[in-house]
Amino acid sequence: MDGPAGEQQGSSCHESAPSLASSSGCTTDHQPPHFHATYGDQEALILIGSGDLYEGQISRRALRLVQEWEELHRTALVTNWELARQVQLLLPIAPLT
Repeated sequence: MDGPAGEQQGSSCHESAPSLASSSGCTTDHQPPHFHATYGDQEALILIGSGDLYEGQISRRALRLVQEWEELHRTALVTNWELARQVQLLLPIAPLT
């Protein structure tokens, strides 16, 4: 997995872990501040600041893992959200492992 608060791609050895959305370039997105998380064929939007499920669906287990990751990286997620809103390059954030 690589990248910031946009889509991250999981490696085949981590298929059981949710992958987090990342973007390698500039992006704009809609409010409220969120990121995308995928688990298998499930996709969810997760709110930055609370880790709450905003839209979509993801298993409870995967959601708990994503919420732990969001809490650990909340400051970086907020920073990247602001950069994205300004159409600037996003900063890397450590992946979910």
